[in-house]
Amino acid sequence: MTGEGEPRPQQLVLPVAGVRPPAQGREDYLVSDSNRAAITALDAAWPENRLALIGPPGCGKTHLARVWAAERGAVLRRAAALEPGEVAALAGGPVAVEDVDRLHAPETGAAPAQAADRAVDPAAAERALLHLYNLAAANRQPLLLTGRRAPTQWRIALPDLASRLATLALAEISPPDDALLSSLVIKLCADRQLRVGPKVVTRLMRGIERSHAGVAQMVAALDEVSLTEGRTITPQLATEILNRMKPD
Repeated sequence: MTGEGEPRPQQLVLPVAGVRPPAQGREDYLVSDSNRAAITALDAAWPENRLALIGPPGCGKTHLARVWAAERGAVLRRAAALEPGEVAALAGGPVAVEDVDRLHAPETGAAPAQAADRAVDPAAAERALLHLYNLAAANRQPLLLTGRRAPTQWRIALPDLASRLATLALAEISPPDDALLSSLVIKLCADRQLRVGPKVVTRLMRGIERSHAGVAQMVAALDEVSLTEGRTITPQLATEILNRMKPD
């Protein structure tokens, strides 16, 4: 027991064998007005078999790319991990290449790229992507590329590649609406096996950052506090976390 005013004891957080990984099937993707058009474009015939799937961080681009890859039997690669020696084999079937806009270190003021997103040799990665683009076109194989903004805004140094990417048809995921945000809170909590009631969701919706990334950050914070402090997730705890996460 602790005396009045004494800090609450902290629990050691250990990995739990039964924790469920995030559900990544088509039926697990939350659909709303903010992403319905992108899903329709992904499922339709693409101009020249090429498409750019774009949207803000955490909006579900990877989820949709994995769904498409699974359904089409496609290979999924990060742009930074493309190797010239594998391009010919990749172009023999459908391919999805993620985070093409993250090959280079970000410009000043841009969102920082994770080290794993950036290519060790961006010039070599760009050449590999150009070769893949051309071979996929010659073989009439579908090529899906993802990024955070339109391809005309991607930092691409190779002129031939930049000109090709600029012609891509777009499937754009918009910022989330209220229906998607609340559903996303519930789904991400379920992925972490967190039990939250309607009042908690309502409280979070009043103060949460209105973005996919903001929801993910909030749910992660709830999970951490619930585990380390041994607290039930209540509207009061949701309010505390919201206050802690407010910028100074």
